[in-house]
Amino acid sequence: MRDFSEIIWWRESRQLALAVVAVLIVVALLPALLAGHVGDRLFAGMRFGTFVGAILAPFAALVAAFVFTIWQRRIDRRHDVADD
Repeated sequence: MRDFSEIIWWRESRQLALAVVAVLIVVALLPALLAGHVGDRLFAGMRFGTFVGAILAPFAALVAAFVFTIWQRRIDRRHDVADD
């Protein structure tokens, strides 16, 4: 039987990964969901959907990668599996 701490580590890591993927899916679908409501509005000289898709989505992916790394390190340290 696996160690209880290992089971908790896997559960927390899986939850973190799923949360980050869920946020990225929402950000990726945001332009399509908002297209009908804000299709003609401009933001920073671009249509809002284009702005979200071209600028905010990649930025959100970058931020998500950093947040995932920081939180995963915290989980690793808490369960004594961190690489120092």
